[in-house]
Amino acid sequence: GHRHRAGPLACRRPSRAARKSDGLYLELSMWDPVARDHSLVRPDEVPIYSAPISAAMEALRHLPIQLDHELGGAAEDEEEEWEQVDTPASLSARTAWGRIIGRGLRAIQFHSTLSGELLVCLAYHDERLRTVKRGQSLPDEDGPSFESS
Repeated sequence: GHRHRAGPLACRRPSRAARKSDGLYLELSMWDPVARDHSLVRPDEVPIYSAPISAAMEALRHLPIQLDHELGGAAEDEEEEWEQVDTPASLSARTAWGRIIGRGLRAIQFHSTLSGELLVCLAYHDERLRTVKRGQSLPDEDGPSFESS
C-alpha cells in the first residue's frame, strides 16, 4: 500500500529569473480552486509532503529537464535565452536525456510506499505518438545522443 502521495502535479517551465538565480528547470503546480488557477508547489516552503517525496520534488526541479515551450513560464522572446541558459554547447551531449524526458511531460505524481520505496510517475502527452508504430523511432530521436543518454 501507499503511505503518502503527492499529485498529480502539473509541470511548468520556470521564469527566466528562477532559472538563473535558483538553477531551476521545472516547476510543479496544482490547481487552486479558490484562486481558480495553478499555484506553484514548493515543498521546502510548505512542508506537507513526506521527506522522500519532498526530496524527489526538489531534485526534479533542478535536473536539466527541458519542458515543451507551451508549458508557460517563459515568454516567446525568451526562447533563445532558455536554450542558452539550459544547454550550452559544452553540456549539450550530457543533457540530451533532459530534452528526451521533457518532451511531452505534463504531470508528475509521487507515491511513497509502506516498504520505504518511492514511486515517481511521469505522465506524457505527445502528438507524435499517435502515428508511431511499434519499434519505430521518432524522427528526431534516432541519433547517437538519444541512444547514449
